[in-house]
Amino acid sequence: MTTTTQPLETANKIIESLNEAIRTLDSAERWGNEDLSSITPFLTIIRGTVNDTKYRLAQITIHSAEEQLHDLVATLSSYSLPDELAEHLKNASLPAEIKSKSFFETSLTHDEYQALKNQINVVIGYINDFINYVA
Repeated sequence: MTTTTQPLETANKIIESLNEAIRTLDSAERWGNEDLSSITPFLTIIRGTVNDTKYRLAQITIHSAEEQLHDLVATLSSYSLPDELAEHLKNASLPAEIKSKSFFETSLTHDEYQALKNQINVVIGYINDFINYVA
């Protein structure tokens, strides 16, 4: 069995990534409300390039958080976790919608963004439960 330092560090990194995913959703909500075309036609031209870059960076953040979560789940057999906690962690996942390549090209309502952020917060709760159990 590995020392508890490594899984705790991994779990904390996952929480950081998941919080970054939430910040990304906050940004996506703002991006959906931007209307650069009303400012100047030039901004309309460059908006596509700017948005493509923002969307790409957002997807990298989302996929990084998901990958780290899967890496932690892969190590669960090394721990004697309560069945319920182990099951929650094995089934933990970021919302499917935000993993979609076209997600950031859509505009959702505030409540829809909030629902996605709440799903991520549930996963953060499971990771915190893991940290508390392993520590």
